[in-house]
Amino acid sequence: MRLFLAIRIEPEATLLAVMQAIQQELKHERIKWVENHNLHVTLWFLGETDESDLPFIRNEMLKAAAEIPPFTFLVKDCGTFGKARNPTVIWLGLQLPEPMMILHKRISNVFNDKESKQEAAAFTPHLTIGRIKQAVDATQLRNILKTFSNMVFQECTATGFTLYRSHLTPAGPHYEALYRFDFQDTSFQT
Repeated sequence: MRLFLAIRIEPEATLLAVMQAIQQELKHERIKWVENHNLHVTLWFLGETDESDLPFIRNEMLKAAAEIPPFTFLVKDCGTFGKARNPTVIWLGLQLPEPMMILHKRISNVFNDKESKQEAAAFTPHLTIGRIKQAVDATQLRNILKTFSNMVFQECTATGFTLYRSHLTPAGPHYEALYRFDFQDTSFQT
C-alpha cells in the first residue's frame, strides 16, 4: 500500500479563484492540475508500506495527535519546485505554525528508522496545485506566479490529520482515507 499522512484542505472562494486564475493563464501548457478534493498538506510520505504495519502506524499517530492542539495556518504565496529553467511542480505556500513543526518532528521521530533523516530536515509544507508534464516557459511561469506573491489566499484550521492510501490511476490519483487522527484526542489506549 502506498501511504502518506496529510492535513486535508477545503478550498474556499479566494483560494479557488487564485487556482483558477493560474490554471487559466497556463491553459495551453501540459500541466496536471490537482483536483480540489485532493488538496492536502503532506506531513510524511511513507511510500509502499506493508498492511501489517497499520496497527503500529495507527497507535503512534494517535499518540502524536493527542499532544497537539488544533491550530490555524495561512495559505499564502506561490512558487515552483524543480530547477529554475525546468520547474516540475507549482505550489502554494504555508505560513508555518509551531504546532505543525512539532507534529512533523514527532512523526519523523516515529519513522526515523524507515525514512531518511533528510526528509525530516527538508520539511517544506505546501499545497501542490499542479505537476508540470512538459517543459514550460519558465520566465512566463515566474511572471504569472509573481502576480500572486505575498498574498494570503486562505486561513485554515487543522483539527487533525489523516493516513491516506494513494491509488494511482491513469485519470489521476485517488486518495482513500484509512484513519483520522484528531488533535488532543486522548481516548486511545496504549
